[in-house]
Amino acid sequence: MEKSYLIKNPETLFSPQLVFYKEKIAQNIEKAITIAGNPTRLRPHVKTHKTKQIVQLCQAKGIQKFKCATIAEAEMLGQCNVQDVLIAYPLVGPNFLRFFQLKERYPQTRFSMVLDEKNIALEISRLAEEKHHPIEVFIDVDPGLHRTGVPLGTELADFFHYIEGLNYVKVVGFHCYDGHNHESDREKREIEGNRIYNSLRAVLQSLKPSHSEAFFLVLGGTPSFPVYANFPEVELSPGTCFLQDWNYLNHYKDLDFVPAALVFSRVVGRYKAQSSFTLDLGYKGIASDPKGERGKILNWDASHSLFQNEEHWVFQSETGIVPEIGQSMYVLPAHICPTCALYEEAVIVDQKGNMVDRWEIVARRRKLTV
Repeated sequence: MEKSYLIKNPETLFSPQLVFYKEKIAQNIEKAITIAGNPTRLRPHVKTHKTKQIVQLCQAKGIQKFKCATIAEAEMLGQCNVQDVLIAYPLVGPNFLRFFQLKERYPQTRFSMVLDEKNIALEISRLAEEKHHPIEVFIDVDPGLHRTGVPLGTELADFFHYIEGLNYVKVVGFHCYDGHNHESDREKREIEGNRIYNSLRAVLQSLKPSHSEAFFLVLGGTPSFPVYANFPEVELSPGTCFLQDWNYLNHYKDLDFVPAALVFSRVVGRYKAQSSFTLDLGYKGIASDPKGERGKILNWDASHSLFQNEEHWVFQSETGIVPEIGQSMYVLPAHICPTCALYEEAVIVDQKGNMVDRWEIVARRRKLTV
């Protein structure tokens, strides 16, 4: 384990606790900007960290466009006075009205939403006309993930023309998340990314006779945004890489991002005869997805998980040596995004190991004020 992750005076820190390393987050932001070429091409997804302070670190580097999944995340961004927010998640039911409330409460921020269903688009159009409040939308494109979005092909052009015929709704761009493109091999990710980009470009070319305005293109996530960085007009929307986690660190060796968030834990039980020990870190303190190891103990590397419960996590020591009761453990989550949402705040550690602040994970809540 690198010494830069060690916390000074850990006896004052209760466990389990989410920990952010500020300088390492800044390092990852710089890396993302380097890959993108300049900060204006980035539209980071905030669903990973859900914190104002990381948004502000991005703003300080010239990033002014963001992507999010919830109304609460969008409001957090509005409170940070960002220029442009795309809610890249289908809005249904009462969230329609919340979207309009967002626009009214934070007029300095440009809010847009995604659409992929004609009946929903018609409902939004009627509501926008009723409120005399035009809205900008991105057409959500399904490149093969089959989760949301209009299939990439002739249906996409048809949907575009349908939206164009509605009142108070303007198509400003296309959003395309390729969550199925998760090959560890960079070349394979590039082949799929190039296919998606070229297919989308072909559809856009077919629209030009009837639409002369340029569209915003928001493509990819952390694994594929370096691929789409090759296309200058594309906005890139990584998210996980700003904090990094065990799964991405292992699976994508070509992505040189450093872990910037850990969960601090302690040993609460040990069984020498079985070479096992227990942490106070159950699945209420660390994400329980995906399948496989849910995290890696950085300072007790020769160990593997046996089982996990709500508040306990039992490990097997591979050397036969077990740690002492109360010993500090630094765990790198396998999936950092849902892990962050389990904590009300993160303790901030500087490059010297000092605990210097606490940041609220404000958008873990489903509702702020709107």
